[in-house]
Amino acid sequence: MSNRISRRAMLKNVGVAGAAGALLSGPGVPLLTARAQNSAQEPLPDPQLERSSVELLREHEDYATVLEAGEMVVQFDRRYGSISSITRKNDPLQTNYIGNEINTPGVDPSDSRWTGDVVSTVWKLTSDQWGKDARLGQNDVFRMSGEWRRELTGKSSDNRRVRFGTNAVNVSYDGISSNEEGIRSYSLVMNYTPGKGNSLLWDIEIGNTTGKTLEIGELGLPLMVNDDYEELYIQHGSETKLSTVNNVDFGKTPLRQKLIHEQKILAHAFIAGHSSYVLLQRPLGDAPFLLFHPTMDTSFECIYKEPHSPFAAHVLGEQGPDILAIHSWATKNLRDWRSNPWVNGHTSMILQPGEKRKFQLRFALIPSYEAIRDELYEAGNLGIRVLPSMVVQEGTDVLVELKTKQDIDRIDLLSDNINIKQKKKDTDKVLLTLSFNGRGQKSLKLNYGENRWTNLHFYCIEDIQGLLNARSRFVVERQFYENPQDPYHRHHGFLPFDSRVGSIFLDSDEVWEVGGSDESGFSEPLFLAEKNVYLPSKKEVETLETYVADCLFKYIQNPETYEVRASLYWKDRYPSNGWGAWTKERSEATFRSYNYVHPANFIMRFTVSAKATDC
Repeated sequence: MSNRISRRAMLKNVGVAGAAGALLSGPGVPLLTARAQNSAQEPLPDPQLERSSVELLREHEDYATVLEAGEMVVQFDRRYGSISSITRKNDPLQTNYIGNEINTPGVDPSDSRWTGDVVSTVWKLTSDQWGKDARLGQNDVFRMSGEWRRELTGKSSDNRRVRFGTNAVNVSYDGISSNEEGIRSYSLVMNYTPGKGNSLLWDIEIGNTTGKTLEIGELGLPLMVNDDYEELYIQHGSETKLSTVNNVDFGKTPLRQKLIHEQKILAHAFIAGHSSYVLLQRPLGDAPFLLFHPTMDTSFECIYKEPHSPFAAHVLGEQGPDILAIHSWATKNLRDWRSNPWVNGHTSMILQPGEKRKFQLRFALIPSYEAIRDELYEAGNLGIRVLPSMVVQEGTDVLVELKTKQDIDRIDLLSDNINIKQKKKDTDKVLLTLSFNGRGQKSLKLNYGENRWTNLHFYCIEDIQGLLNARSRFVVERQFYENPQDPYHRHHGFLPFDSRVGSIFLDSDEVWEVGGSDESGFSEPLFLAEKNVYLPSKKEVETLETYVADCLFKYIQNPETYEVRASLYWKDRYPSNGWGAWTKERSEATFRSYNYVHPANFIMRFTVSAKATDC
């Protein structure tokens, strides 16, 4: 009898998925096992995989529906006044795009960064005479009186009020919080209401309650999404991590793949002013997508994570969610970004006593990537298309289409050697033709409407063909390893290059980095083969032939079974070694199906490139 899962069964189950990590190791949940009467038969279906992801999901996520906006169903956490779930009503997978305590375990509830929280840093004045020199009776622009202080909704449970109305939610922070990092300097009112179509509007109003000039140097909105992939690898009920060997060898991979592709989320952010957005999608890649973007006179200038996260050690690398900053001057100062500021710059918001400022954000379910432009356009911002790309070689024309309800009033050139060759209006579009000289970042600021702005950041490179040829020469001359005495059989393989010391590196605490397999080992030959399809070089193709004969199809991939091992390199472990110091036995493991993709892609491209050189 064979207990090995067949390749066909594995590929059949990959990507079919959808529940949460509790299902992987909770009581009463059998481990996924491959059962076959003989090696020629398919394994019997596992009961877990036969059930739908929605059924699995409902076992552990149970929130009362509070607000509906078209087909969008939004659920709120009554304790924090935060969004705990956004799903589509008719979605057969019922994917939740938003992170909560179920799908992102380990969050400290007393110091949260949920979607719906606000993080801020204010300048705490220590003098009533800010900006004045009492002796001279005039402004003193050089005097700073005070210090930065964090004020967080996650630390303001004592002055938080959450109210639920008819298809509306109101969250307010009134008075001075007794907590040291609570909201103390301003009032905060937030309203959630359905918008046009399948959308949710999030309105924010901030008012200065100090009686003094108030500088808010950081005003950021955490976007906690359902992207804690590591949750699926944690043994629930303890903080003990399962090893990768156990994760795979014990048969949980098909279910984990199911969960990742159907229930977890990827976030793609474009942060460049009023036309900023974040697109949320399942790794499955299918619609609908959830779009999050600012509207009205609201813009994002920066994106970052907390330096010291209030999360358990396993959650998102101790970094927490992305924080989308409307203002980030204090963040720049506190993190000492003076020598390397963010590409859009950093600003503070100044409120006089009693002054209020309003902001608006929007969530929208959209059916396609193309719909992003239409949604931004309808919000009064710019729907942007760029050809050929944002990375472009010198002297090449770049075509920019700006779908806009308003003309572009002014274009500020924030970098040198930018040539605006043409600007014309075509119905509701502004068409630009640009070109650049000189390598490096090339930025333009588009000004439109009432003080709205959007930055476009290009990167100019030298001739692409020259770069490809130079990179190929480097791979062949500096990364092709020649040492017949190498005890790990890496002779005539490709190894990483350490630019710090100017040489190949042969040893690493994470052995897969120098083992010839995985991404670190397969990326160079795959690039080389692809390059030679279009720009063939006899020497480079001959090098690849040597690689296949002496290394790839001899030691990395078994020429009889076609199995691909995890790494040629391995270590004799010390008790103090970390996870990556694989033993010889671990390096010979062949369960990682992702490794099989690289040799397959390489051979296809190598075959074409070899024909191109008649080798």
